[in-house]
Amino acid sequence: VSDRYRSLDVRDALRRGFHVGFIASGDGHDGQPGNAQSPMSKHFFRHGGSGWAAVMCDRLTREDVFDALYDRRCYATTGVPIGLSVEMAGAGMGSEIPAITGSGRPVLAVACHGCNGIDHIRIVKNGRVVHTQPIHGEWSAELEWADDNYTPKVPSYYYVRAVQVDRESAWSSPIWVG
Repeated sequence: VSDRYRSLDVRDALRRGFHVGFIASGDGHDGQPGNAQSPMSKHFFRHGGSGWAAVMCDRLTREDVFDALYDRRCYATTGVPIGLSVEMAGAGMGSEIPAITGSGRPVLAVACHGCNGIDHIRIVKNGRVVHTQPIHGEWSAELEWADDNYTPKVPSYYYVRAVQVDRESAWSSPIWVG
């Protein structure tokens, strides 16, 4: 995300109705492909390295990795190995599920394992933070959150941002409902 172009980021794409998965990756041209955290790397725009793309797949094969990226079963980190799982009604991140009717409501199940203590987990609905759960430095956290303000007639998307005490972060790909 560039500070120079505030309206040309993933949040703008989501507002425009695009269904995209979240990844992060380095573009530092530092001669350290796949290892932008190297002490030999020099970053001009961010201290501490560059982002990583995490891909959710059963097997580590080229085909499975690209299938997971295509299906948006992926998430972004700021460059540290944060484990993040987000599901709704058994559907994982990147999924599109039908509107929940009747008295039902969307329930997000989140599991996060940090490589440092986790400060908080935020749930974002349609571009707005709707819930912040303090984690108080624990290295692992699980939570369920139900959207009490859900309206089946309004399509929505949800994603999660986990932030460690050292400010390193991970963002799940969204789940779309309706």
